[in-house]
Amino acid sequence: MVRESEKWGRFPIEVVRAEPQTYVAFRWASQFPGEELRAGNATLVEFAITPVGDAVRVTMTESGFTELDAPDSVREEAWKSNTGGWSEQLGSLRERAESA
Repeated sequence: MVRESEKWGRFPIEVVRAEPQTYVAFRWASQFPGEELRAGNATLVEFAITPVGDAVRVTMTESGFTELDAPDSVREEAWKSNTGGWSEQLGSLRERAESA
């Protein structure tokens, strides 16, 4: 799969595991737009969905920043940037779920 963004570029995505309605994991090279996935340029993103009463809890984790083939400053910026980006995305997901 490929995620394309006019603002951020083209990002190949490899689905690692998908369990309907409970879990999904994928690798992507978010700091290397346009590059194919390879060892040293991809992080692992995981979403776990757990029922909590009448609602659900979505737990999201992105790992692998320390393994990126890049200087420490680039790895740190990648972590900060993605942390902020995922916070925005999860906030948007929450708003849409609460308005449904």
